[in-house]
Amino acid sequence: MKNIAIILSIYKTAELNLLSKALESIKNQTYKNIKLFICIDGPVSSNIYELINNFDFNKKIIKNDSALGLAQALNHLIEHVLSDDIFFEYIARMDEDDISLCDRIEKQSIFMDNNLNIVASGCSIATIDSKGLRLKFRNSETNHLQMIERFGYRTPIFHPTAIFRSNLFRNDIRYNISTSIPEDLYIWGELIERGYILGNMPDVLLEYRITNKTAIDRLQSSGCLNLLIFRLKIMNKSRKKISMNTFLTICRFLVSLSPSWVKIALYRFYS
Repeated sequence: MKNIAIILSIYKTAELNLLSKALESIKNQTYKNIKLFICIDGPVSSNIYELINNFDFNKKIIKNDSALGLAQALNHLIEHVLSDDIFFEYIARMDEDDISLCDRIEKQSIFMDNNLNIVASGCSIATIDSKGLRLKFRNSETNHLQMIERFGYRTPIFHPTAIFRSNLFRNDIRYNISTSIPEDLYIWGELIERGYILGNMPDVLLEYRITNKTAIDRLQSSGCLNLLIFRLKIMNKSRKKISMNTFLTICRFLVSLSPSWVKIALYRFYS
């Protein structure tokens, strides 16, 4: 059975009960050859420290004295995975407030084993509210070309569901820490530009928590023009007529310029 690393960054906004559920969902995986790499990105409450330290699981904890941001924290975690005494075939992502279904890692590892041309993949998700009640199912694109065609308004892979081949990161791939473009969209775009193949499973394997902050972060206005240009550039890789996709991309750009209450309403409606 191959070894798999899960990387998880924790920030000061982490909520104790949600983090506890996220950690338990990792502990309850049917796949057992897992090591959890946790980055505590800046100061957190004593209760969070206690929860992490007492979490009975194969883990490694990394602490940053000050918050460096998600991209930098993930890069640090990747370095620790690659330098570990154990070789990890895959590196999977997880967020502090989401819930992985018990067979997530098992199914994703089988999918990667059976699709050797794919370097990174994800799955479909069920969105949940702050109380854990399911809202909607959101399907992932399973075709690489369709991911490119719809890059302008859809993320190719839901970031918390991502699983990577570890060797990918031995080829100088890292999260970009000096761009206003969201770290996940940038790395998907970079992989597409370099000719790598992405994929997704249609299975719902993660419960993705929707909050007001989620909506604002995903539809942020900062750097929105750069993001629009980046999205259109990646979509152009499909070399197909993409007039409708371009229209939807521009619509998403206009939404990013709207007030926060509009972003929250739209994101919740479509999520």
